[in-house]
Amino acid sequence: MKLDNIEFLNIENQTTNFPIHYHETFCITLIKSGIFHTTFNDKQSYSEIGTIAISHPFELHANPKLDKNNKVSFSTLYLPKDLLSYYFKKEPICFQNKIDNDTRLAAHFTFLENILKMKRTISIESALKDFIKELLKHVIADTSDKTTLNFGRFNEINHYIESNIKSRICLSEMAKMANLNRFSFIRSFKESSGMTPSQYVLMKKIFSSKDDFFNYDNFTDIAHDYNFTDLAHWSNTFKKYIGIAPSEFKKSHTF
Repeated sequence: MKLDNIEFLNIENQTTNFPIHYHETFCITLIKSGIFHTTFNDKQSYSEIGTIAISHPFELHANPKLDKNNKVSFSTLYLPKDLLSYYFKKEPICFQNKIDNDTRLAAHFTFLENILKMKRTISIESALKDFIKELLKHVIADTSDKTTLNFGRFNEINHYIESNIKSRICLSEMAKMANLNRFSFIRSFKESSGMTPSQYVLMKKIFSSKDDFFNYDNFTDIAHDYNFTDLAHWSNTFKKYIGIAPSEFKKSHTF
């Protein structure tokens, strides 16, 4: 079993909104306190203590706060699709977005979390295998395609963004590439992908800088390389999307 690309984060007393975004992995989240509010297009999900919430790869979602008093603590395990496919031979792998009252699954998650914190590779492999086997009992029938984001006519634009992720990506330049004026491009891009070009570029920059995080000696260089206005701009945006500040991420990062 490959443990590369597996990530675990623990967030305490989250009080801010997570903007619309997606991950390229399955996000398995155990709620420890508060109410975890998730929006999936026209669907709402409210997950309470002991509940496991799941988002699929490339599934657009946001996590707006319910009110200022709702402080949410949770742990999230990010599992690559091919890792789950290794155990589940059928396609596609789909879950209900919220799994209620499965104390056995929650116990496996907590055990795995504790093992991850200890960073003992052999024990992690065993605990992860047990958790995934328990998790896959919740696979449901679903024929929808959740393996990619639909860019429609803007595949070339997406390739341009990914190829220039560390550069200043200009809205006017993208609109010109699409042979549209700025307003038509913004509207059409959002209709295709579910996000505005600016939202998408900012999300991609943050997640790319997160994946690149440990290749840098200091945060200022990351902010500069990814063409943010300054360190504060990158740090604040990082926390907005990841849920914790870069310094906290550095301390708590497991893999």
